[in-house]
Amino acid sequence: MNWTENLKINKEFISRDLGDEIVLMSKDGQEIHSFEDSGLWVWQQLQEGKTPQDILGAILEEYDVPEERAKADLEDFFNDLLEKGIVE
Repeated sequence: MNWTENLKINKEFISRDLGDEIVLMSKDGQEIHSFEDSGLWVWQQLQEGKTPQDILGAILEEYDVPEERAKADLEDFFNDLLEKGIVE
């Protein structure tokens, strides 16, 4: 994964913002995913066109968390999205 390039949201997924949760469903209805809390915030950042590096920087500015921990957690989240085909 390249931290300085945008992850593109797969257009085969439809998203619905429910306020404190976002629900993603594949257009064929076979897959449903949801994110809350920090996952919701990261998803919103991706929708705004932020790169993984931008998102990491924002987390480090806002929260008292070691960079290595934040980067590892984000990488796990992004890899999960990539494996499920939600982002490209």
